[in-house]
Amino acid sequence: SGSSSSSSSSISVKEYPITVLSEGCPAHADVRGNLGPAPVITLPNGKDWLKDRWQAAKDMTGAAIPGEHWVVVDLEQEAKLSSISIDFETAYSNDYTLQSSAQ
Repeated sequence: SGSSSSSSSSISVKEYPITVLSEGCPAHADVRGNLGPAPVITLPNGKDWLKDRWQAAKDMTGAAIPGEHWVVVDLEQEAKLSSISIDFETAYSNDYTLQSSAQ
């Protein structure tokens, strides 16, 4: 006859609230693009997908404005970042760089 044993253990996980540090902060870009100005990227998500986003496109066909482009968001405070989320859509960049600085 066999014997069996079982044991249990518990793991404590501390969850931290997600804070959107960029909301309402100033944003600037090198080009205006065809939709909203750069500061729309730091506004709460709206219901008008055309006016609530920024893209470096010439017109409504989505034709890209030639060259490399940049967007800067000033968080207006020092912060320890544990993650960054970028909300792309179907037309997205697959070659981008994230940079940070404390000044």
